[in-house]
Amino acid sequence: MADAAAASAQMPVKDGSRVAGDAEGRRQPQGSPKRRQYSWEELQGITARAATAIDRVEYLASSQVKFMDFKISEAEKQGLILRHSSQPTMKLDQSLGKSKSNASSIFDEQSHTLKQFQTSTKRLDAFNKYIVDQESKGGKQIGDKAKSVLKGSRPAPLAYPGYKDLFHSRLREEGARRLTPGMAVSVPLPYQMPEEALRHGTPKRRHNKTF
Repeated sequence: MADAAAASAQMPVKDGSRVAGDAEGRRQPQGSPKRRQYSWEELQGITARAATAIDRVEYLASSQVKFMDFKISEAEKQGLILRHSSQPTMKLDQSLGKSKSNASSIFDEQSHTLKQFQTSTKRLDAFNKYIVDQESKGGKQIGDKAKSVLKGSRPAPLAYPGYKDLFHSRLREEGARRLTPGMAVSVPLPYQMPEEALRHGTPKRRHNKTF
């Protein structure tokens, strides 16, 4: 009974001849690890986490574009203040004082927009529809099983980071060297700045020599 229950919780294999091979039926090399068969519950969790992660990436990408547009517009306004204002210092201080709150509102508005349109839920529904369509190719019973299991799935709860979260986030450990900025072109071997270049122009340390 226990073996039968465990077997039913696993995703069905459409073609028994492919158990020992890969997705295209090719035989795996002798001694290679067997391909894992995920259960329906594990598949439900994987798709929920994937939908949430992709939705978070979309939020960060769209917020980056809006933030760049904001900083460009802000720089143009501050340039006009310095060139044409009768009291540039006072008005520039006012503009700089509002900069942080205005930048924070960009991320808040973007987060509200994505939550309002339920983008993560719609993306998860698209994932589930694709899985059901693929599993239905193995038979109606398998497709109905996938549909019933994935019907009640919900995106994994994950809050969108705000301006303060991103500003105070650390991408490296304290004291560690910052990674070289990414290049505009994808290359097999990314450029790494040599150690000598990091100290170029700084006075060399003199060590006392013992004789």
